[in-house]
Amino acid sequence: MTLIANVLVALVAALHVFFLILEMFLWDKPQGLKVFRNTPDKAEITKVLAANQGLYNGFLAAGLIWGLAHGNPAFAFQIKAFSCFA
Repeated sequence: MTLIANVLVALVAALHVFFLILEMFLWDKPQGLKVFRNTPDKAEITKVLAANQGLYNGFLAAGLIWGLAHGNPAFAFQIKAFSCFA
């Protein structure tokens, strides 16, 4: 059961990294515009806000990865739970 939970946590971490890349680096590029159905003008105006959201996703991904890598199972669970529900 723990293995399944850790695989799902890793999947959520990967999604957070994916959104970090989209929001911080591809927000005003064609891929980011397509994913978020945005116009270039609106993307330029909201670029700073999107970068902030991307940074938040990065911190959540870092917390989940830290929880997966931590050696103490009880503390690792707390880290993962906090990062999933923050």
